[in-house]
Amino acid sequence: MRRSSPMMHCGDCLFRREARGVPPARRLLRIRGFTLVELLAALGISLLLIAAVSASLDIYVRVTSAGQVAIERQQVTLTPLDQMTRDVSSVVFSPAGASESGEENGETDSEDTETTIVVENSESTDETASLGLLGDSSSLRLNISRPTRGLNYSAPQTATSLSARTSDLLVVTYFLADPGADGLAGAVANQHFAAITDPTERAMASRGPAGLARLEGDRMAMDHADVEQDDAALAGASQVIAPEIARLQFRYFDGEQWVETWDSVEMDRLPQAIEVTLGFRDAQAEANAPSGLSSVIPIGQTVRHVIQVPLSLPAAASNEL
Repeated sequence: MRRSSPMMHCGDCLFRREARGVPPARRLLRIRGFTLVELLAALGISLLLIAAVSASLDIYVRVTSAGQVAIERQQVTLTPLDQMTRDVSSVVFSPAGASESGEENGETDSEDTETTIVVENSESTDETASLGLLGDSSSLRLNISRPTRGLNYSAPQTATSLSARTSDLLVVTYFLADPGADGLAGAVANQHFAAITDPTERAMASRGPAGLARLEGDRMAMDHADVEQDDAALAGASQVIAPEIARLQFRYFDGEQWVETWDSVEMDRLPQAIEVTLGFRDAQAEANAPSGLSSVIPIGQTVRHVIQVPLSLPAAASNEL
């Protein structure tokens, strides 16, 4: 009798014996896969996850952009306001009725005899006395004292520019550079736009004010340029320090109320404080504005800051001068 070999009972042989009589279609059905319902459920869950991730990224981008804009505006605000504060702190002014004497109410001290200097006409001392500040709602002119390092000054005959220092007295002016304005404001705005090389950026920037501008120069040279109405020289010494600002307003506190204008020579004193209002350009609203409304500049955030004038006298004391 013939014995069966153990190799005939191997797994491969058994599979072949079982599959020999099974049709090919039924053999394929034995391989399990995903049903249509399972595929639809997996696709729906994937779409929900993608939507959630996209919404989270959108919120993150908007929050990050808003925070970055806020930080940039804060830096833009602090820089010119700090500069204004330093300039206001350096303002010098001598009242027209001030005198260097030991005399009070017509009586002198017999023990101490001092030379009395009485100023009777303020116009005769304009060349040597400080003019304080002169301002209105749109511009501020400060006469400040700021010595140079080393106290090196040029002779008036050799001073060829507004930056050439002939003394420690400077004139600083803040104003809004606007291409539609006349005089210095328009000249500085046109000078600023001419420096922009990109035509698209220049067209967008020229739709409104060029920004907050600052002019600094030697007092003697500034007075000469003002008399000659040399706007080109004044514009060359000016600089736009904050292009993002499209609105500028000043007010002056006299100790009792806020006023729109101030002249230290006429009022014979300095204001107690200066209120500065800065309005930022709304870039998004400006970009979406129709081209026909190019003269209308949307203002976004507005910042109000009050600067104290250190050398100002109290209201009661100033009225007694």
